[in-house]
Order: sequence, then structure tokens, then C-alpha cells
Amino acid sequence: MKPGEKRLLIVFFAVLAIMGGLIAAAHLSSWQKKLEARSHQIGLEELEIEETLAEAEDWQERVEWLRKNQPVASTDLDADNLLYEHVLKLAGEEKLAVLDKQFEAPVKTPFYRQSGVTLTVKGPLPAVLQWIYLVQGPTEGCTVPECRLSPDQADPSQIQCRVVFRRWYQLTLTQS
Repeated sequence: MKPGEKRLLIVFFAVLAIMGGLIAAAHLSSWQKKLEARSHQIGLEELEIEETLAEAEDWQERVEWLRKNQPVASTDLDADNLLYEHVLKLAGEEKLAVLDKQFEAPVKTPFYRQSGVTLTVKGPLPAVLQWIYLVQGPTEGCTVPECRLSPDQADPSQIQCRVVFRRWYQLTLTQS
């Protein structure tokens, strides 16, 4: 082999080694970034677990409070009637006229049963707002996911309110 061919071969292998080193470095850099991202994700998950465990006692207290205060009904029909009667009683106390009612289909989950009713009422704005406020009291267990207020066409001093009430019941509900 001639000296020029040897030099050419050495240069070829040197370039090949440099290219291989660059490819390997890029691969290792990519792998390191993936490991750092996974390490960061694990750190976040550990932090979340620590926070959850720190709040365990508070959540246990909340569960106990729910067991004591969440209403119980024997059937879906009873749950609907309990909610409707409760909301209707409070509407009567505020002297509101109930124009329409519609029961929602019960929702069943592994943790609770949900009953719902949609009412359309008519009355003065302060009385309607007070009624909605009373129904949502902390011990009542009712929520209002939807509320639509509109002025009454016949009497401008009155408003019509279409409101959806929902209440969760304990799991002792049986299928009706």
C-alpha cells in the first residue's frame, strides 16, 4: 500500500470515527433528555402523592361529614320527590309561583346517586334570588348547575326563572 493510500485510509477512518462519535453523542443526548423528563415527571408524581397523603385526614373528615349529612332515599322516585318537595316548600316560603316542573333522569355512579328537577318560577327578583340561595345552603346538599332569568312579558315587575336543581344521595338507593 502506498503512503498516500495509507493517509487516505487513516483520514477515512478518522472521519468515520468522528461521525460515529457525533451520532453516538446525539443519541446519548436524546436519551439523557428523555431520562431527565421522566425524572421530572416522577418528581411531580412524588410531590402529588405527598400532598395527597398530607390531606388524607381532611378527606377522611369530609367523608364522615358526607356520611352523616348526605340525604338517604330508598328509591329513585323517593329521591326525586324529596328534592322536589324541598325546593317547592322553599319556593312557597318566598311566595313564588311554580309555572313548570320537569324531573331529570337519575344519575348513578359508584360513589353517589344524583336526582334532579328543573323548575320554572315567577316572582320578584329578590325573592327568586333568595329562594335559589336558600336551596343551595351548605346543609341542603343541592346544586344549581343552570339558571336562566328573564323578565316576565305580562308583568315587568316580575321575572321568570328556569333553574335546574340537583342533589346527591348516598349509595343506599335501590333501583326503582
